[in-house]
Amino acid sequence: MDPKNAGEMLKHLEKQNELLEDAHKKMSNELHRLQGDVNKMIFNDAENEEPNAQADASNEQQ
Repeated sequence: MDPKNAGEMLKHLEKQNELLEDAHKKMSNELHRLQGDVNKMIFNDAENEEPNAQADASNEQQ
């Protein structure tokens, strides 16, 4: 590598690193948000299914 370009290359790589770290942080936050949404959906679905399961069980007993 040409020593004259080493400084420019270092600046470029530091900027790329900063951009990648920022993208990683944003994607990680979005992933955690989506995982929370999925967990809420699963929980709500389980809550909605529970009364139906109890109703089905009582209908079977009759």
